[in-house]
Amino acid sequence: MAYKKYSLPLTDDSIDTRGKRRRMVRLIRVAIDKIHFAEGMYMTRIPKNLQGGNAYDAALTSMDLLEDAILALDEAYYD
Repeated sequence: MAYKKYSLPLTDDSIDTRGKRRRMVRLIRVAIDKIHFAEGMYMTRIPKNLQGGNAYDAALTSMDLLEDAILALDEAYYD
């Protein structure tokens, strides 16, 4: 396995410059995007008759919050 210079968990050295922080935000944004996709796939597997239930509502809320996080991260270092 190749060594990744920028990976989680964060260390002081991995975010000590603005460029490193920008790269880390991009890495985190990609991770959140993958989680968002997985949550969407989970929602598609919920049967139609249960889509008004707690699990579906919780997944929908998660999707909305993850989308908000993605938008905020996209704007964090917008130039």
